[in-house]
Amino acid sequence: MLYFRLSLAFFCVLPAFVSCNDPFPAFVNELEHLLVDTGGYNDGGFKTGVTPCSLYNQGAQNLGRQSASQWVRVSFHDVAPANVALGTGGLDASIGFETNREESHGAAMNDSLTFFAPFVNKYASMADMIALGTVVAIGSCSGPLIPYKGGRIDATAAGDYGVPEEFGTLETHLGQFARAGFNHTEMIQLTACGHTIGSVHQNGFPDVVQNAVTPNNTEGGVHLDDTFDVFDNHIATNYIDGKSTDPLVTTPNITVRSDLRIFSSDQNVTMKTLAKSNDDFFAICTRVISKMLNTVPRGVNLIPVGPRPIKPVDVTVAINLDGSMTFSGAIRLLSSRGFPENPSRMVIVSYKYRDGSSSASCSAQAYFNPATTKGSSLYGDTFYHLFSINVDPSRGISAYTVTVYESPVSRAPLAIQSFTIQDSVMWLPELSSMSESNGRVTGTISAAVREMPDQSSVKALIHTPVDQIGAKNPRVVAYPIQLLAQYPLGNSGYILYSSTKDAILPVKNMTTASRSTVDIELVSGSQTFVDDFKKLSILGSLRGP
Repeated sequence: MLYFRLSLAFFCVLPAFVSCNDPFPAFVNELEHLLVDTGGYNDGGFKTGVTPCSLYNQGAQNLGRQSASQWVRVSFHDVAPANVALGTGGLDASIGFETNREESHGAAMNDSLTFFAPFVNKYASMADMIALGTVVAIGSCSGPLIPYKGGRIDATAAGDYGVPEEFGTLETHLGQFARAGFNHTEMIQLTACGHTIGSVHQNGFPDVVQNAVTPNNTEGGVHLDDTFDVFDNHIATNYIDGKSTDPLVTTPNITVRSDLRIFSSDQNVTMKTLAKSNDDFFAICTRVISKMLNTVPRGVNLIPVGPRPIKPVDVTVAINLDGSMTFSGAIRLLSSRGFPENPSRMVIVSYKYRDGSSSASCSAQAYFNPATTKGSSLYGDTFYHLFSINVDPSRGISAYTVTVYESPVSRAPLAIQSFTIQDSVMWLPELSSMSESNGRVTGTISAAVREMPDQSSVKALIHTPVDQIGAKNPRVVAYPIQLLAQYPLGNSGYILYSSTKDAILPVKNMTTASRSTVDIELVSGSQTFVDDFKKLSILGSLRGP
């Protein structure tokens, strides 16, 4: 059966028995997906770059590099030149234009940005990916789960100089950290927290490390502490116990002992505190790393992006060729947020018609299959309950409610949450297509539009990443494509709209197309309806018309 889909992925977080409409900006949904869905069903693929913690994802493992430590380093280098008094710099991805600077030399910057680039889209800036990288890297290395916020805006050019370097004096470092908003104690804390995983490499820092190259360590990496692939307080305990392996503490070249100068600058008071317990180390690192990640240019407002207990995923309204309509998707429950695995748990999805009314037939159970619809994450296991409900297309759908019971015999629900959905316009991936030939991508974008008075325009907006000269950061650009009415879709009350068949599409190649998204926008009188943020990667699994 051929289906036309209208997607939705709204979520809200409230205590049991409370219902609400989605209060979060749409970009939060995409960032939460990359943060939480990191294994098994619906894996977003982000955490693979630092799993296990010792992994190097951009080349041979005998190089002695570690992507997790690189991801932490790139965020620091992006933030370090900030001037909080002026409100400039911070975590804004300007590092993408600065990798040829001596203060940011080495493989870490370009390696990290290369991995992050495919995740950049309309709702995921490179700056948000850099921050996410630090959160996920630390979590993957058994460290604390740093609270994550989103909404950063990417810089369009290089920022100021000012990353602390290994040969800098203590006075220079104090001034650089102070400019970025960190006091003396926080300078020591952030340096220790950032250096508890990873290594210093002879290939990049020959003035710090010598005679470390071996066949199994061809870049000559020397670990910063004795547990380089575990985020813990050994960077401090090793130092206080006189057993430090940190080359920036122990190198014979006194000029580049930057960690020693920083660690000892308050008579080791801060390092002794960090060495007392791993719990204290986690708490301090959580605070100071959060401060670093949330240092942004003036005028940028960040919004918390946390794991959601209940989240609709790929919820769609579908119309098939005979004119019938189906409402389907998945409800994700998160084990660490009140929903430990329970094979007896029952999830009911019920909807309201377009006019707000409902009937007994407007509901169905959503089913979880532990063999196929279970995922994993840093925040616990995820359980996807799938559902499908037939809908009368003449009456449509406007909202739905998710009700969770701990068992089929439970009288009182554990949680109730409600969400809105529009059915006026939808992208039709099954009647859309893309292909590449002679260096050009061609295709057709199709949509279904409900018959309404005063339909003045229907267009597609393709959001696609575009290369920027001198940077690994892609820039996302929106290209409008006008859609024209074709013919009614059965007796559904919807009309097919399409772009010119097999026209040249504004994407560089099929790889870029797979990273692009499309919005379908309908203007009807004074109202605008949007089927938002549809990923074109789905077309790779479809044959098209």
